[in-house]
Amino acid sequence: MDKTLTIAARILMSLIFIITGWSKLIGFSGTVAYFTSIGLPLPSIITPLVILIELGGGLALLVGFKTRWVAAILALFCIGTAFIAHTNFADMNQMNNF
Repeated sequence: MDKTLTIAARILMSLIFIITGWSKLIGFSGTVAYFTSIGLPLPSIITPLVILIELGGGLALLVGFKTRWVAAILALFCIGTAFIAHTNFADMNQMNNF
């Protein structure tokens, strides 16, 4: 049972990053505009990097590739995004994504 729960958790965690990465990819110009609005430097360069981390990291978790390293990178990424992009707590969407 323990292995089943581990696999289920890995799948569910990976889906969070795959879905958000995919939404940034298909809404690329909107993502660049949002990153510009929060004052990120070079948003047209940062956006593909964010997509790569989210999609690539999510897919790596999903297939079980270097899961400890990928999980550490995604954890650091989440901490960074919490302090950079999810700071407007008056916006309920920001609260949900913090």
